Amino acid sequence: MRDLGFTDHRNGYWCYTEGVTEDITFSIVINKSNPDDFRIDVLEDDYGQPYDYQSLLAQKSYKTNRFALKVYDKVEEIMERLSEEGKLVAM
Repeated sequence: MRDLGFTDHRNGYWCYTEGVTEDITFSIVINKSNPDDFRIDVLEDDYGQPYDYQSLLAQKSYKTNRFALKVYDKVEEIMERLSEEGKLVAM
């Protein structure tokens, strides 16, 4: 897990964070004793709030929302890389 960039500074959990854009961060926290217990967040750093790119892309004007599309592509890339390494089940 450490080779992939995970830390275990939080007792009992593996934590991974990666920048998606300058202002958006992807993070995942996995329970060490139960890997099926995990949480994925995509957060807007300036406000500490979730960045709901999926909702933005579901709107009819999704084709014009290039930023949400960029976030989607990067999050999918991260998830695919972690899945290929066997750390996540493909979603």
